[in-house]
Amino acid sequence: MIDGLSLLDLRREHVEASRSFSRRNDLWIADHRPLKSLAHPLVSAIMMLETFMESARILYPHLQVRACARCVSWT
Repeated sequence: MIDGLSLLDLRREHVEASRSFSRRNDLWIADHRPLKSLAHPLVSAIMMLETFMESARILYPHLQVRACARCVSWT
């Protein structure tokens, strides 16, 4: 999900990353804008979790994500 890093400070455990979406590269985008009144497509919670895990891997490359079962609760 991450396209680029604008800041990576391993001592402070800080990362700033970016992601740009485009209709050309992200073919799913049309499906994530269910209402014409929305200015921008919706980004799903799963995509946010993937981004958080990818950021963690950048900061802590020696560790692996084992599970994220408690990250999301469905009610």
